[in-house]
Amino acid sequence: LLIIFADISVYETFGSVRSRKLEAQNLALLYASEIQDLYTNASEQNENTLNNILKEHLNFSGLQGRDYKFSIYKISNYTKEYSTLLGTDYINLHKPISVQLNIPEGHYELAVAPSNAWVNIHLVIVLTTLSLLLIAAFTILTLLFLKLRQSNIRLAQLATLDPLTG
Repeated sequence: LLIIFADISVYETFGSVRSRKLEAQNLALLYASEIQDLYTNASEQNENTLNNILKEHLNFSGLQGRDYKFSIYKISNYTKEYSTLLGTDYINLHKPISVQLNIPEGHYELAVAPSNAWVNIHLVIVLTTLSLLLIAAFTILTLLFLKLRQSNIRLAQLATLDPLTG
């Protein structure tokens, strides 16, 4: 029973990580395609146009409403340094999922990461606590059973040695 419970708890905890990462990747791909479409359809194609599209034509509340942080940044071809155009600084994202934006004027990427962590910490704490309580309960029951068995053996020995009962 304990092994089954532990297996379910591990699956639930890390299964939710997989689904959150998949959701983040899908959202990043949707926003990246929207950015690329708006940029391709723009009359001028330069960094000012991209900044204008990002700040005035896109609404990133879908990411923020699902408790994600995002960063749109440019990677320098020579120094490989990040310069953030919009959102949280890339360095402050915890293990983000990045999608490259196909923009000819430079190497741009959209990174998405959860606001807290990929793993639901509250679920891990609850499942760990329940597992420890189950282990403690089984340990106490085993000790009580052994004590009762020892008492029964002692009573049986006394019954055979008792001169009155025979």
